[in-house]
Amino acid sequence: MRNNLDIFADILKAAGQGARKTRIVYQANLNFKIVERYIRSFVLHGFLEAIEDGTYITSQRGVLFLQQYGELVSSMEAPKTSGFPDRMAVYPYQQSNRRIRY
Repeated sequence: MRNNLDIFADILKAAGQGARKTRIVYQANLNFKIVERYIRSFVLHGFLEAIEDGTYITSQRGVLFLQQYGELVSSMEAPKTSGFPDRMAVYPYQQSNRRIRY
């Protein structure tokens, strides 16, 4: 499930090189009503710029947000343990087929 920051980033990425509302809706996987509300807010707060032909483009402030968002997401990723298979990092104990009854 996505949180608001994920949605912000998806919208700003979709509008990165310039996009109309329809493209933003499809690339961010949202509906028109929700995207309209976000776009209005983003333009008001300077994250998106509206161009006369109905195209929106990510502003410098939006690009800065995307950079900081990327740094935050990458810093939160769990480091992989070297020398162990991936399943060992998740559940290091031997699994059995026995059921535990309570």
